[in-house]
Amino acid sequence: MKNNNMTIPLMMKAILLFMICIIGLYGNPIGKTKALYERSFKEDDITAIKTLNEVIKLEPAFSEAHFRLGFLYHKMNRKQEATASYEATLKLQPCHARALNNLGSLKLDENKNSEAGDLYKKAITCDPGFYSSYYNLANIYKDQNENEKAILYYEKCLSLNPMHGRSLHNLGTLYLAGSKNTEDSTRTIYLKKAEENVKKACGILKEDPLCRYTLGKIYAASNNKEEAVKALQDGYRLSRAGSLREKIRSLLYEVKG
Repeated sequence: MKNNNMTIPLMMKAILLFMICIIGLYGNPIGKTKALYERSFKEDDITAIKTLNEVIKLEPAFSEAHFRLGFLYHKMNRKQEATASYEATLKLQPCHARALNNLGSLKLDENKNSEAGDLYKKAITCDPGFYSSYYNLANIYKDQNENEKAILYYEKCLSLNPMHGRSLHNLGTLYLAGSKNTEDSTRTIYLKKAEENVKKACGILKEDPLCRYTLGKIYAASNNKEEAVKALQDGYRLSRAGSLREKIRSLLYEVKG
């Protein structure tokens, strides 16, 4: 009898502890919102958006829920809603590097290059290892013909992610451009750097016709006709865009003489 009397309280404690755990997970707002947020990663995009809106209603200060909602809107090209969600994220977490970067890309879509650049710079300040913002900032400088700055940021991106194909390609195009108005010795160095970067990019971007076209231009500028023809033919085979195919065909005729 003495042992039975001791067993009952122990069982009651175990049941009570189990019920507290269940209530802690589902009976309070924080536990419920976390469970819903994690569930959204297993859902299709439309369902996930509904789930995340429910999460935000329960817990308006859940910054990652705002960011994920913005990401999904962005993915679906619902730019206005994506912008609002990223801005909500940044109100709660001003140094959220991914939100800063993605909002910068939306500003760039609106041709607000200065605002985009400021957002990319802030993302880099918040997270110096966030390579995507270095790449995006480099593209802005490249488009503004500030090639020295562009090269600096592409190289920084590549120091963090050596296999970033687009950075390698774009860096190569800048070295190709720089080879056109230089002395012969410097021109050879620039063309070699251009070839090294773009060749590596094409190894990563295996089905990218633009990469082959750029490589063909580099070989043509280096008077390596055989390799130029090979790269251009590969680019033509891979290309589906009429404008690029026309550029490749035109250069092929020129190289073949």
